[in-house]
Amino acid sequence: MYVRDPLRVVVTGPLAMYAAGFCAELERQGYAAQPASELAQLMAHVSRWLYGQGLGPEYAGDLLVGAAITRLLGGQLWRLKLSGDRQEFVFSDPRLDDRVADNLDKYDLTESESLLFGQDFGIVTDIQTGPNGNLFVVSLSNGAVYEIFRP
Repeated sequence: MYVRDPLRVVVTGPLAMYAAGFCAELERQGYAAQPASELAQLMAHVSRWLYGQGLGPEYAGDLLVGAAITRLLGGQLWRLKLSGDRQEFVFSDPRLDDRVADNLDKYDLTESESLLFGQDFGIVTDIQTGPNGNLFVVSLSNGAVYEIFRP
C-alpha cells in the first residue's frame, strides 16, 4: 500500500529536514503523485535505516553476521564495527589489533567475546532492517523470525 500524496509520507531520522524540499523538487520535475509518493517512501525508509531508530545510532553502519551452524551458543550473531570509509573493521578489544581472533579452538570465544551480539538464533539465513527501524533475523533451524529492538 502506498500513500497517494508524497507530502503525507512521514520521514523521520536524518533526512527528515529535507523531505518537504525533496517532494517539492519531485513536483517541479513533473513526477506524478504515485511515483513521487513511492520515492518519498523510499526516502523515509533510507532515513530510518540511516538513523537506525530501532537499535539506536550507536549501531548505525555496523555489520551484523549470523551463524551458519548452531554448535556455538545455539547460533550466534556477531557485531562488527566498520571504519568511517567502511573499508576495514574497527575493534575495541586490543587483542584483535592483529585482526585475528586467536581462540583456543574452533568453537571457543577467547578473543571473540567482544564481537558477540546475541545467541540462540539458530542457523541465520537473513538479517534485515524493517520499516520500523528494528532488526529482523530469520532463523532456518528455529523456524522463526526474531525482531530485535531497543527496550
